[in-house]
Amino acid sequence: QDEWRKFVSPTCPGPRSAHAIAVTAAGGGKLFLFGGKFSSQNQTTFYHYRDFWCFDIDTHAWDRIETKIRPTARSGHRMAVWKHYIVLFGGFFDPGITTRYLNDLWLFDTQEYNWQLIEYKPNESRPSCVVAWLIREVPNNMMLVLVVGSPS
Repeated sequence: QDEWRKFVSPTCPGPRSAHAIAVTAAGGGKLFLFGGKFSSQNQTTFYHYRDFWCFDIDTHAWDRIETKIRPTARSGHRMAVWKHYIVLFGGFFDPGITTRYLNDLWLFDTQEYNWQLIEYKPNESRPSCVVAWLIREVPNNMMLVLVVGSPS
């Protein structure tokens, strides 16, 4: 014990950085990965991913999760587990021309395996674009959110 082990899976996400991961205990343990970016050797070209993967801790296998509706490509976003949902918020998209900061909120249902964009009412206040935040579930299924950074 207390050692690193490498698991080989026939399918797995490609190399990337600034992706987000959330871990659930359901079904023996699953690790969910969304998005991130890959840069060219000289870091002049960036590719942002919008793929979604699940690593099964019991079987040590990666599976790509395909859904019709899903968040846009991004990096620098954060994900957390709340009840049987994965909460995804924020991040940015930078194709090398202009950086677009995001403040959309998504829920992934780990039982139904689908994404839902949370819509805001026109006059409803919402957070500005955020590139770093923390979310934790606290007793009684409440959530604690801490914003720790923004692009401005």
